[in-house]
Amino acid sequence: MTGTGHLDEAVSGAKFDLIMNGAIGQLLKCDGDAAQSKTCSLPLGVGSLTFDAMSFPLAAGNVPVNVDINLAASLPSSLATTTTTCKATSSSGDDLFCIEIKSAPADETTLSNVDEDAELTDLELSWSDCGGGSTHAKITEFTPSSLTLGQKTTMTGTGQLDEAVTGAKFDLVMNGAIGQLLNCDGDASQSKTCSLPLGVGSLTFDAMKFPLAAGSVPVNVDINLAASLPSSLATTKTTCKATASNGNDLFCIEIDSKPQSRIPAKIAKLEEQSGVSQLALTWSDCGAGATHAKISDFSPSSLTLGKKTTMTGTGQLDEAVTGATFDLVMNGAIGQLLKCDGDASQSKTCQLPLGVGSLTFDAMKFPLAAGSVPVNVDIDLSASLPSSLTVTKTTCKATSNKGDDLFCIEIDSAPVMTVIV
Repeated sequence: MTGTGHLDEAVSGAKFDLIMNGAIGQLLKCDGDAAQSKTCSLPLGVGSLTFDAMSFPLAAGNVPVNVDINLAASLPSSLATTTTTCKATSSSGDDLFCIEIKSAPADETTLSNVDEDAELTDLELSWSDCGGGSTHAKITEFTPSSLTLGQKTTMTGTGQLDEAVTGAKFDLVMNGAIGQLLNCDGDASQSKTCSLPLGVGSLTFDAMKFPLAAGSVPVNVDINLAASLPSSLATTKTTCKATASNGNDLFCIEIDSKPQSRIPAKIAKLEEQSGVSQLALTWSDCGAGATHAKISDFSPSSLTLGKKTTMTGTGQLDEAVTGATFDLVMNGAIGQLLKCDGDASQSKTCQLPLGVGSLTFDAMKFPLAAGSVPVNVDIDLSASLPSSLTVTKTTCKATSNKGDDLFCIEIDSAPVMTVIV
């Protein structure tokens, strides 16, 4: 986007300020030295704005101001109508320019159905205990069964604690169809409020009164969601768990929200089943020249939904390696779906949002000798995988314990094409 103006004097330098506001509040605030380009990301991975560097000193006369905008093809409709303000102040403190840019759908019928204002007022709530056998308080009851948008609701899980507890830390995570929406932790003896993106609401962990005696124990989380909640944030999974001060697992509860069934058509678009049973897999080596193992082979060429598939990349390692850390990232049409890292000598499973599957980095057996080395990642995707998650790019890379790049492989998935003769 280019705005052009007539400058009335020479300018040796300036600072810029770039703000985008939408129907649900401020979406972006970005500033910096106008002599340097700067990219600032919009929330939820839906795009970015870049202020393009200006070439100082500026002479009096015609001057262009360039801002690059990059928005996702699946842009939520709640982000389609915006006002972007770009202004600059010269190094002498004078106002240099100010331009306001407004966006609106060219044709409202083309808006993405992914995030229409849902026109819903209530969300259904369901729950499950997610604690293992060693958890000291198994959650056995939960209220309420629904919440009303625009109002604060206290969600209460109740469990039977089998021993006294003097203190604990809590961990609160909310995931939605577009990835992780909130990650919040702290001292369970103190209330803490954490905000959701785009100003659409918040979760508050309510303080627990320690010491806790053995017996019935309530766990309270307040949820407050905007009355105009985008429909892509209506279906969520919230996990609330706590660890006692002695390191023991205290409780774990999962709470699922979804629109009440009277308006399913508004919500179903993101959650539609893909209608495919297989995904094609392609791959490439993404390592630079210094990578010690260039990936030269990969299998399989496809996977079947509903079944675990081991994806194996093989490379020739040019030196022995005693240990490494891995980094595993999956991106899709709606942004980052998974980010997972750890010690490459240990297997680690990381979950995709909405419970639609997982990726597992399989442990490598160190020390690795120079020669042929396999890299295995297990992928397990639901047979009812939403179509919005069928096209993905997964990057798996590792760094040796002395800091060298070990390998990098990119794996792309897409629905297998069906040819009708």
